[in-house]
Amino acid sequence: MRHRTRSFMRGGAVALVLALAATISIAGQTQSPAKPTTAKAAPASAAADGEPVTLRRLLSHTAGLTVLGFPGYAVGAPVPTLVQLLDGVSPANTAAVRIDLKPGTRWRYAVAVTK
Repeated sequence: MRHRTRSFMRGGAVALVLALAATISIAGQTQSPAKPTTAKAAPASAAADGEPVTLRRLLSHTAGLTVLGFPGYAVGAPVPTLVQLLDGVSPANTAAVRIDLKPGTRWRYAVAVTK
């Protein structure tokens, strides 16, 4: 398969389907449906009003998180770590990801955008 440097679909769009399938498979093997997995990395927020950010809410776009678009990174450009990306610290090219809506109250889709 020949590598293309220009594509209409970002790697994240394809990887999302694979990550979702793997996550559901692993969660189904290790977690009880009665006890949802909570995202422990989510910072405390008054907007959360005590509602947890769960795996189900992350995957269903109802976690109440900010940053609605990720522009991606040019080939060869520095790529942030997960912590840098979530905190909006360079070389991240987006603001910090935070809880700004009470989890579970609204559907909001984050998309990859093109510069």
